Amino acid sequence: MEEVGYSGVTVRRVSQAAGTNRNSFYYHYESLEDLARKAFLDNAAGAHPLISSLIAGFRDGDTQPVRPDDNAIEHAKRVMLCARSESPFLRGMVGELIRDAWLEELGIDDSRLTTEERAQVEFIFAGLVAVLGSAEAAESPLVMTRLATSRMGQASIATLREMATAQSDGSSLG
Repeated sequence: MEEVGYSGVTVRRVSQAAGTNRNSFYYHYESLEDLARKAFLDNAAGAHPLISSLIAGFRDGDTQPVRPDDNAIEHAKRVMLCARSESPFLRGMVGELIRDAWLEELGIDDSRLTTEERAQVEFIFAGLVAVLGSAEAAESPLVMTRLATSRMGQASIATLREMATAQSDGSSLG
């Protein structure tokens, strides 16, 4: 995907790169989308510590996030490759991954969000996916740590914290 983009990935290319044939590919995967989903999920699991640490590191107003290990960074780079993809399917998976990890980390119950809160959450995470998919992020994978310390990042985190507090108090920001 890094070499040819998602649209350039074909069963033939994957089979050739793996030194196998199309039948073997289809024995293991239903489609290219199935392969992409499974590869993404493998990398998402490895990137989860980095994704969670970005929000956890700022939970108490810290200005320096925890430095993730190199393995998590490598997995995160692959997740970011999906964010740079032309595929709405892959970008959507990135957004869901970050959104779910951060909401879980903050203790926000998605099912209890009001319509207004849901719109704010979607706005925040669409922006994060756009940043992850940017040329800047491709050059510097830890751009998210700098974003989190910016005014915009801190405002986004504060908004999410307010939602978490509102839910724990039994109210809403709505």
